[in-house]
Amino acid sequence: KDCKEYFDKLLSQCKDSTSELANLLQTSYFYHSPKDVISKLTPYLKDETQSLSQNEQKDLDKGAKAYNLYDFQKFAAAELLKRLKTYGVALLADPVGSGKTLTALAVASMYKRIAIITPPKLKAQWESYKDSDNEFILNQNLEFYTYDEATRKTHKQSFLKNADLVIVDESHHFRNPNKRYSNLKEKLGSESHLLLLSATPINNNYLDLAYQLTLNK
Repeated sequence: KDCKEYFDKLLSQCKDSTSELANLLQTSYFYHSPKDVISKLTPYLKDETQSLSQNEQKDLDKGAKAYNLYDFQKFAAAELLKRLKTYGVALLADPVGSGKTLTALAVASMYKRIAIITPPKLKAQWESYKDSDNEFILNQNLEFYTYDEATRKTHKQSFLKNADLVIVDESHHFRNPNKRYSNLKEKLGSESHLLLLSATPINNNYLDLAYQLTLNK
């Protein structure tokens, strides 16, 4: 309430420049694209994410090497880990075919108890990495769930509730606050870090993204 009153007070002192700005945009000799505007703004935006320690970066590099990540995937893995440390949730929205699974596995190498929630058709693919001869993941405790398994009561629910990291593949399937969404939200632990993977996190509006990011809140 106090914030709203303060905002209204400031707003009452402002001058409406909508028409003036619209006129400038129409008559300006130079056209500034959204990219131009963002490039000018970004130097003023502070990065509030926690940085990685030397040991964390070293361990993450081992995970990146184990999964043969490309440079862009290594960069993404580091940024995801920073956001997981800071906010407890991160979204990897790289395009289809860009290796989101491997990037996520490199990030998961930093955790001990990992729950992976996936569409039924992709569960076997995820499980294949655990069954591979990659010695790097032998020290990890992984459990795999289809959407249905994760949203109903099973004997594995205690593991899901107490996982250090929960990965939700194709997380856009949980963009609406329906019954399945509510069931999953109930099953996730509030202390678990949540890593979302989706090439299309926004289908209709920005609420799609908001609901995904607050699954474990």
